[in-house]
Amino acid sequence: MSRKFTWRNAGITLLAGLLCTGTAYAQNCNCAVTIPLTQQSFNASSVQPGDTVCLEAGIRTRNLLITNVTGSHNNPIVFINCGGKVTFRLASGLSYGIKFQGSKYFRITGTGSSDQYGIVVDSAAQGMQLEAQSTNFEVDHIEIKNSGFAGIMAKTDNSGRGPFVMRNVRFHHNYMHDQRTGEGFYIGQFNWAVDGNQHDIDTLELYDNITERTGREGIQVGCTYSGKARIYNNRVIDPGLLNLTNQRSGVQLGNGFSGSFYNNYIEDPLANGITVLGVGNVYVYNNVIVNPGEMAIYSGHPTSEAGKNFYYVNNTILMGSNTQPVIRFDPTVASTAYIQNNAIVRTATDTAFDRMSGTMVVSGNVIRTTAAPFNFENAAAGNYDLLPGSVAINAGVNPTGFTIPFDFENLTRPVAAYDAGAYEFQGAPADTVLYRVNAGGLEVPGTPIAWHKDKQTDPCPWLNPASSNYTTGSDQPWNGTNTTDAPSQIFSTNRYASFGGTQVSYNFPVSNGTYEVRLYFAENTNQASGLRVFDVRAEGAVRLDNFDIYAAAGYRNAHKEIILVTVNDGVLDLDFAAVTGNPQINGIAIVQSAAHSAARQLLSQTEAPVTGNNRLLAFPIPLQNQLYIQKRGLTGSTFSNEDVEVQLLSESGTLLYKARHPFTGGNLKPLNLSPLALKPGLYFLKIKGSKTNEVIKLLKR
Repeated sequence: MSRKFTWRNAGITLLAGLLCTGTAYAQNCNCAVTIPLTQQSFNASSVQPGDTVCLEAGIRTRNLLITNVTGSHNNPIVFINCGGKVTFRLASGLSYGIKFQGSKYFRITGTGSSDQYGIVVDSAAQGMQLEAQSTNFEVDHIEIKNSGFAGIMAKTDNSGRGPFVMRNVRFHHNYMHDQRTGEGFYIGQFNWAVDGNQHDIDTLELYDNITERTGREGIQVGCTYSGKARIYNNRVIDPGLLNLTNQRSGVQLGNGFSGSFYNNYIEDPLANGITVLGVGNVYVYNNVIVNPGEMAIYSGHPTSEAGKNFYYVNNTILMGSNTQPVIRFDPTVASTAYIQNNAIVRTATDTAFDRMSGTMVVSGNVIRTTAAPFNFENAAAGNYDLLPGSVAINAGVNPTGFTIPFDFENLTRPVAAYDAGAYEFQGAPADTVLYRVNAGGLEVPGTPIAWHKDKQTDPCPWLNPASSNYTTGSDQPWNGTNTTDAPSQIFSTNRYASFGGTQVSYNFPVSNGTYEVRLYFAENTNQASGLRVFDVRAEGAVRLDNFDIYAAAGYRNAHKEIILVTVNDGVLDLDFAAVTGNPQINGIAIVQSAAHSAARQLLSQTEAPVTGNNRLLAFPIPLQNQLYIQKRGLTGSTFSNEDVEVQLLSESGTLLYKARHPFTGGNLKPLNLSPLALKPGLYFLKIKGSKTNEVIKLLKR
C-alpha cells in the first residue's frame, strides 16, 4: 500500500501556528542543576519542587539513571535539554537510555531548543523507563529510535493492586520509531488481573504521538481500571513487524483497560488495527483504520466484567481485499458491544461483525465494497473527509450510552444527524461576495449579487478616475467556450488600457483582512501568444507576472485566475499594467472567503503579538497547491525587499524543498507545491533572510 497518512490536531493547533525560532531558549532555561554529558546517574533528592534540571546539550554516549525526584502537584521538577539538542547515542547492549526510579511529580521535555524533539535516544534496549513506583509525571517532545525493545516503558512490576497506584501520567508529542522487537509505548503491565499483583493507573493521557515501524504494537496500554484513560490524536504506522502471534496489532488496549480511544490514525498493522482486552466501559470512536492485516477491531476480553460494555462507534475502516470480519466480539462474561455509525470499505460480502459471545447492538453502519459511494475527499492521499453526495452523510444513529460532540478533525458533530465514519460533513462554508464588475459591459443579473455595469461613458464607482478609460466589445451573448463560474456575457466586453505603459486600475473599499480576488479574462482578438502581455498588481505587489491570456487559455476561451490579497489600509487596489500590447480585464469579483477568514481568525488567536513588520502569514490553510506568504505588519507598514531562503520540511525533519525567493512589497512569490505531491500531514516552512527568520507550522489535508 502506498505510504499515506492524515494528521489532525485537536485542541492544540487546528490549522496553523507560528513556532519559536529557538533564539531565546538557552537564556530561559533557569537551571538549578545541570547534568553534564558524561554523568551517568543523578540523585535528585536535594532538588526542590519547581526547580529545573538541565541536560547539557550535545552527544551523550552514556545512559542516564535519575532517582528520587520529589516535586509537588503545583510545582513539578522539570528535566529539559538546554541550549540545543541532547542525543543519547548509545551502544546497542545498554538496557536503557533514560530511566526514572522512585520519582514523582516531574516532567521530562525536549522543548529546550528549537528542535521539534530536543531529546533523542538512539540505540538502547529500551529508550526510556519509568519504574520503581514512579508516578505523577509528564513526558513530551522526546524522540526514541532503534531500540531493541520498547520506546517508552512505564510500569512497576509486582507492586500489588492497592499499595501503589500510578496516577496522573501524560505522554504527548513524542516520536517513537524503529523499535526492533518491542512496542512504541508500553504503559502498564500486560499481566494485569483483577485479583493480581500489578498496579492500576489512575488517569492517563496519551496524545499527539507518532509511532512508526515497531516490532510489536505501536501503543500498548493496560491497567487503567479507573476508567480515566484518554488516548487520542496519535498516529500509528507499520506496527507489528516482528510478526509475533498476539502482538502484531496497531494498538493493544490490554488487560485492565477502561477508558476512551479516539481520533487516532492506524495504518498497515500486520494483524488487527486495535486489539481490545480490557474490563469494559471502553469507548473507541472517531478513529481511522487503514489496511489491517486481520480484523479492524478484535474485542476479546479475558478481564471483562459483567455490566461493563464496549462501544465501537463512528470509525472509518478501510479493509481492502481482507476477508476477515471487521469487528469480532468475544467477551468472557455477559457484556454488550455497541457497533454503530462505522463507515466501512470492504470488498468481502460475508459477515462483517462476528459475535463469538455476549451481545452485539449493530446500527447506523454503512458498508460498501468500494470507496466511491463514500465520496471521500481524497482517499488515495489518506483524506477521508466527506464530500456532498456521500452515502455516509446523515446515515448514522444517536450513539447508545454517550454522545460524540466532535469528529476526527475536532469539528462539530452532529451537524444534522450523525454521519457514519470518523468525519462529520460540515457543509460547504458560505463565501460573501462583496463586489462584481462586468468590465466594459452592462449590468448582468447574478446570485447573490449582480455584475455591476462598467461602461466607458458610465464607469463603475470603483474604477480609478486616473485609469485609461477605454472599453470594447458587445453586450450581446458571447459564443466562446466558458467553463468558469461567471456568465458567458461577461466575456463579450472588456476594459483595457492603451499602449505606452498605461494601466487600468480599480480601488475597492473593504475592511482590513484577506480576500479572494477572482479575475476573468478572454482573448477575443489575438490568436498568438506574446501580443498581449501585462502584469496584474494587488496592493502594489505583482501577483500575475507577464500574464498572457492567449498563452493561458487560447483563443475565445474563458479563463479565471484567483489571487489572495491582504488589505491593511481599507482599500483593495488592483492594477492591470501594460508590458506588451493592451492590458485588459473582462470581469472582477471580490470575495470574503469563509475558509480564509477562519484561518485568519485562528492565526490572530495563536500568533505572538506583532512587534514589527516581519511577522509572516501563510495561507490558505490547510495547504493547497499554491502557498502564499506575506509579511504581516501594522496598518500603514512599509516592507523593504529582500531575498530569503525557503525550506519545506516534513514533520520528521526531511528536507522536501529548498530555494531562494524574493520578497517584494511584503509578498513572497507564490510557492507552487504541486510537484511535491505532498501527503496529508504536518509540515514546517523555514524562511530566513537578512530581516526575516521564522518557522511556520502548516497542515495539509
